[in-house]
Amino acid sequence: RGIPARLGIGLSRETVGDVAVMRLNAWVLAAVDGQWVSIDPVTGQTNRADQLCFDLVFGDEPVGPSFSNVFEMLSDLDIEINLVE
Repeated sequence: RGIPARLGIGLSRETVGDVAVMRLNAWVLAAVDGQWVSIDPVTGQTNRADQLCFDLVFGDEPVGPSFSNVFEMLSDLDIEINLVE
């Protein structure tokens, strides 16, 4: 049985030293028990609140056009990250 899945492309927050940065990232979105779950294969984290998804790749679609769309969107963004402790 196959699991419906998509590739999410966008930004994820990382902490580098004492600084929070947003980096280009890709992650899996899978339908599990009727719910879409975001899974970061690098960290193993699920449903991260610090990811901004700008585009989705479905099935066997080529990934290149989606990355191009995301880079175009990023050129128009001004993001400020405030950490609340």
